[in-house]
Amino acid sequence: MAAVHFLDVTNRDGVQTARINLSKFGKTMVNLYLGKLGVSQSELGFPFLFHEVPYVRANLALAKAGAFGDLKLSGWARAVVADVERSVPLGLEHMNLSISTSEQMIRHKFRGRLDRASVLEEMTAAARAAKRAGVATLGVNAEDASRTDDGYLLEFAQAAREAGADRVRYCDTIGGDSPARIRERFANLAASAGIALETHCHNDLGMAVANSVAGALGTLDAGRDVWVNTCVNGIGERAGNADGALKDRHNYELYDDETLGPFPHDWHTTEGRVVLTGEYGGKAGFRHVTDGLGVQIGPADEELVFQLVQLTNAATGRPLCDDELRLLATYPHELALLYPGQLA
Repeated sequence: MAAVHFLDVTNRDGVQTARINLSKFGKTMVNLYLGKLGVSQSELGFPFLFHEVPYVRANLALAKAGAFGDLKLSGWARAVVADVERSVPLGLEHMNLSISTSEQMIRHKFRGRLDRASVLEEMTAAARAAKRAGVATLGVNAEDASRTDDGYLLEFAQAAREAGADRVRYCDTIGGDSPARIRERFANLAASAGIALETHCHNDLGMAVANSVAGALGTLDAGRDVWVNTCVNGIGERAGNADGALKDRHNYELYDDETLGPFPHDWHTTEGRVVLTGEYGGKAGFRHVTDGLGVQIGPADEELVFQLVQLTNAATGRPLCDDELRLLATYPHELALLYPGQLA
């Protein structure tokens, strides 16, 4: 009989929310309480990021010791072989690999680097690498599935299954799907691809729970298991995807000020989009912030400053202020002494 499982993504997706900062110990406590709640699986973070490695190792040891009950721990990585190769040596038995599938993302996020065929090639290569390395259960994520046409989404799901995936995550990345549509799409995809599905729904229009329930029902209609993604208190990324948003804001925004009109001046002290940089941000967001501060960083020091920003954000548990960012950029070699053995 088909079953419903809960896969909580607080420690991966939730922590990408702007100004939501959990320490590594705080993330560990989330896993503890998820285990007490009877949640099936926790997506514990990004095992390919250097500053997540000690936390991942500690939590896998805690899970093995029984601290989290029956909770399984999984890692999230991009669907590229290099991420898999950095992740699996930590001992992860469960993983999700993610890649974008919509025309919007392929054209404006990948910008010619990938097309539909090469998206499938990258995904299947990463999936096969994960299974060869001993990953027991594997999910493959179709980022922006809700804007991906039915034919290509089916091709993607079938290729994932053939490469060893156990389920496919349907991501309503911009939160624009509706319950009726998502139930029908899940039922058709699960039946046609012959694979379990995951619901991953965002709340831009207040429909995340309704869409998750509808997707689960559609998958059960097709006789397949379903994994429902959740976040504690409903937190979840939006500004955490700054890299893609900087390339083209329509990658991760359902509506913008061209459609809705500008925000009233008394709503925000800073007009327009505010981009943050920190432990889960990418290089594009980092450069956007440092350029905005007028900070000059030499090419030889850029990677060091970027890693210092990530580590300091993780250590403080809050967004870094302008003065802190300027200090890190100006004296990176001196401040690197704060983190012995942790910098590449």
